[in-house]
Amino acid sequence: MRHAPRRTTGVGLALALLLSLLTPLLVASPASAAGTGSLTGRVLVQPTGGTATAPPNGVWVQVEYSASSSEHSDTDLDQFQVAADGTFRFTGLDNGWYWLRFGTAGYASEYYDSSNGYHDATPVEVRGGAVALPKNVVLEKSGAVAGQVTDAQGRPVAGASVKVATSSSAAGETVETDANGQYDTAAAGITLTPGTYHAEANRWGDLDDAVYLADSAQITLAAGEVHTHNFKLTERPRVLVTVLGPDGTPLESAPLDIQVKHPDFDNGDWGPIRYGPNETDARGRYRFIDNFDAARFHVGLPAGYDGPAAVGEWWQDAYTAKDARVLTFPRGVEMLRKVTVRLGVGRLSATKPVVAGKARVGKALSARTPAWGPAPVKLRYTWLRGGKPVKGATSARYKLTRKDVGRRISVRVTGTKSGFATLARASAKTAKVKR
Repeated sequence: MRHAPRRTTGVGLALALLLSLLTPLLVASPASAAGTGSLTGRVLVQPTGGTATAPPNGVWVQVEYSASSSEHSDTDLDQFQVAADGTFRFTGLDNGWYWLRFGTAGYASEYYDSSNGYHDATPVEVRGGAVALPKNVVLEKSGAVAGQVTDAQGRPVAGASVKVATSSSAAGETVETDANGQYDTAAAGITLTPGTYHAEANRWGDLDDAVYLADSAQITLAAGEVHTHNFKLTERPRVLVTVLGPDGTPLESAPLDIQVKHPDFDNGDWGPIRYGPNETDARGRYRFIDNFDAARFHVGLPAGYDGPAAVGEWWQDAYTAKDARVLTFPRGVEMLRKVTVRLGVGRLSATKPVVAGKARVGKALSARTPAWGPAPVKLRYTWLRGGKPVKGATSARYKLTRKDVGRRISVRVTGTKSGFATLARASAKTAKVKR
């Protein structure tokens, strides 16, 4: 349960002014009467090139409570005005941690201690006693970052995200570029305290939009400075896959097994991408974006699929990874590949069977079937005498009899596999059988 101080309300401008003159410290009542802690501090402002002074009217402080220093949320903040000399005091506080944020018009708002965001702010602990902030809060003029985002050809990139944060891993603040690729943190209402920032531009967009490699820079802002920085984005290779069922209907939630090959990935061997699940959207589409030299992928049937008979397959029309078609992006090739996969009944592959053995009465012939796939495939044998089936000869071996004398023998091998069309392959005929 959150216990933040209750906001103090006034009954008029004159009364508020009188209270500010008579009360050196602003006192906020607790939301819970059980609290015995208090928190005091002072806020100053520092004009550009000047010294820190008591603030003008309108400086506010926001407070949020948590029982743990790791459970902070940036919602439901209560806000208060500080006294005329910049001091504030909160009483009736429960034990726990308090995040304080300060601001006023024309200055950068900040969390205690000199942080733009709560992720790297310093919470203040209260444990049943009076706690005074160890140092004053000094608000400085807000800085800003502005500029343009373009692609490698100098064309504006609209809808790009520009993030400004204290480090590459920090949450930071984000602004989006306009139709001309322009961005301005100040125009977006973002206030930045003086300091060094990691600025990064990127764009992912919708499935049909171009995607770029991020461009970043380290920027140092002085108080009140507007720093101009332009970003240049390089387009990334991407594959837009559309998966259809046997009747041409887009398949939603069809899973994709994507493998890539890159010198810096799995020692240069083929390996699966390490994120997911990777599934098609409601329109049967999936966009694959990554840094790779080559890629291949398998498309499966959605869970619970009950449509026309179909099996998953490797692109393109393959049923094993080694037979899959490989996608590459050599220099000069379009960065977008559009691929359509229409699933259906599988197709078996087989080499022509071979009859081994001597064509002589009493000798046995054997059918050799070098390769059927995708394994496992169930095989059925039919021996032929002069092109007609021999009754009862349905194993992989056939012993020649007198009925075969002067006739040519061959074998037909039929392969079956669930979800695949039946395939039959016949061998060449032997020489005429001798006695």
